[in-house]
Amino acid sequence: MKISTFLFLIFVSAYSWACSHTDPDAPRRDRLFQRELAAEYAGTADFIYIADVKRLNANGVEAELEIVEQFKGDPVTTQTAIRKWQFDNEIGGCSSSFFFQKTNVAAGYRYIVYVKNGKMLRAGDIERDSTYISLRDEIKIIKKVISDKPQNIAPQKN
Repeated sequence: MKISTFLFLIFVSAYSWACSHTDPDAPRRDRLFQRELAAEYAGTADFIYIADVKRLNANGVEAELEIVEQFKGDPVTTQTAIRKWQFDNEIGGCSSSFFFQKTNVAAGYRYIVYVKNGKMLRAGDIERDSTYISLRDEIKIIKKVISDKPQNIAPQKN
């Protein structure tokens, strides 16, 4: 066995062990943190919408999005947004909130997307498991933040 393979196996084993030995209250605290992140992103984003990813450019940095339902920003039907890369290919923390901050998208799928200055802050899966706050709860948070802070709001369904 190569030394690099051996070291990789040790790293993965240690990572798996660490994540399997978390505090039993951690999932509840993690969902609270996700709610805080959703509120923070809702307050800073220029646009928030549910969108279908139509295509990614050749290097996968830009995503062409078709807006299905819009919560914040000037009315748009399509938008191209630049993905950030810091969470895309990393092995990260054990918590779902780490992945809550992702911007990985794939053509043909639907996401809730937060955009600031043309760059994605978050691209959340519409279908999620119980380790994440529900889409319904996330939308409630968005609407509350927007109603508490008067801004350019354009609720729109296409």
